[in-house]
Amino acid sequence: MMKNTADLRRVGSGLLLIIAPLPDVVATALPSVAYGEGRAVTQTASLLYQAGDLLTALAIIGLLHTMSSAGVFWRVAGWLTAAANIVASTLPLVADTELYKAPGALDYVFVLSMFLAGTGLLLVLIGAWRAGFGHGALPLLIVAGWVLPIAIPLLIITSPAAPQWLPPMLTAFALAWLGVKILRTSREKWDSY
Repeated sequence: MMKNTADLRRVGSGLLLIIAPLPDVVATALPSVAYGEGRAVTQTASLLYQAGDLLTALAIIGLLHTMSSAGVFWRVAGWLTAAANIVASTLPLVADTELYKAPGALDYVFVLSMFLAGTGLLLVLIGAWRAGFGHGALPLLIVAGWVLPIAIPLLIITSPAAPQWLPPMLTAFALAWLGVKILRTSREKWDSY
């Protein structure tokens, strides 16, 4: 039984860091379908991506507690990353409304928010490392998730394309590592951050 709000924030942040990337992993593991076919699979994947983005935003807000000694830049990057994840998760909901009548307006915002969410996650992991909480190899996992799907077909001509689930799986591993570390942190250590 948690009798302290700090314990609730610590356990909630740790569990969110473990659970948040899992919907993205499941969504990329779903079979891809041609345009116009498999509407249920496409809608399920879209829903999983939206849930993953919202959970990631909450997890990043929880992780910001550990970054108080990292500096203002890293904390601002964390808040902007959380905001970009929220925007990326809510834009598909307004795609069929009157706001979407301007050609390309929401497409530009969606691509920008996805770019900021991915780049911001890298900055958040660097900030956690600079604060002394995260490991220095965690940002490298995110970069490897971006580079490997491009580099594998280019370097090995006979190889098939890299699996689509590789980037979210590496992200899930990095965030789960931080989540377990937060869950193992004592209340006194958590309060000191």
